[in-house]
Amino acid sequence: MKTKHLLFLAQIYAATYLIVTVAENLPTDGIEDKSIAEYVQTFKKAGESFSHGLKFPNLNIGMGIIKYMADAMNLGESSLVMGICNPATIPATILISRQYWEASSDLDREQLIFHELGHCVLGRDHNDEITVLEDGETVPLSLMNTYVIEEEHYTRYREEYIRELFTKVNMLGNAECSDEDKSE
Repeated sequence: MKTKHLLFLAQIYAATYLIVTVAENLPTDGIEDKSIAEYVQTFKKAGESFSHGLKFPNLNIGMGIIKYMADAMNLGESSLVMGICNPATIPATILISRQYWEASSDLDREQLIFHELGHCVLGRDHNDEITVLEDGETVPLSLMNTYVIEEEHYTRYREEYIRELFTKVNMLGNAECSDEDKSE
């Protein structure tokens, strides 16, 4: 398990180098694009309603080309990386795929920013838990899901997803297990 974590950290450090060298106009401190800033403010407001005293660190958030980072992290050619949070940089850095951002709806943009801020601000890992609805549809239980949530589901369960992001209690009322709980 430790070897896997060390390998992942090595990949993150390699990605840090690529963030700095590949990003277009990455800010030295702050948020590059006003359209991103809107979603960051929405995240902050949501965070304040669920966890009073949410500490929001200094972040750099920019747009760029992420393909090279996906390659460096061995995610494979078929992997579409839309955003990456790198907490190892000072300040922490989020890089958003410009190509994905420009083609995305408002809801997909919100999901992406909330997901990456979930990593960088809340320290959340991916959570790929799902549930099956009464109609047989499969729905992710967390915004920290590895994959984008379908807009129909995100719209219907938006409040539940945001609550889960900040509280770790999903729409079924279950709390997310910590890594220690999973290993027992």
